[in-house]
Amino acid sequence: MIHFQLGDEVRVVGVPAVEWCGASGVIVKTVERISDDHADEFVQECAVQFAGARRWFSATHLVRAVPDKAVRFFRGEVLQRWGDLSLEDVVVLNGKRDQLMSLLQERYGLSSKRAGMEVDDFLSQLQERIRIATDVTDDRKAGAHIVKIPA
Repeated sequence: MIHFQLGDEVRVVGVPAVEWCGASGVIVKTVERISDDHADEFVQECAVQFAGARRWFSATHLVRAVPDKAVRFFRGEVLQRWGDLSLEDVVVLNGKRDQLMSLLQERYGLSSKRAGMEVDDFLSQLQERIRIATDVTDDRKAGAHIVKIPA
């Protein structure tokens, strides 16, 4: 049986006639309990956060979906910038400004204006880091690619 962890992106499968079948979300909580059918087996149940709703599913009705690398990077950078946020706080973020603003307002009691300024500053720095990291030039004479690394 697949064991899911907090932050895993999943898709609901194998639950016919349910509105959530095929929907994608992020696991925000897991529990294990003894199986109703077999006392010697454990069953994992997962709380999956969708846009605007959270629902519980048996792990047997979920498949792992790998999140986009940029989204994983964004989440990691948020955790680095705001170190007291937990993984549970950021697993529902998918790179959108308004989501991060709402999180900062909720967790830190920031005004909308202040949260917007914090997020805009963060996104500006993040975009600059990405630009620098991906600034590759083609040196045709040497036949090699040179990555520019700032001093």
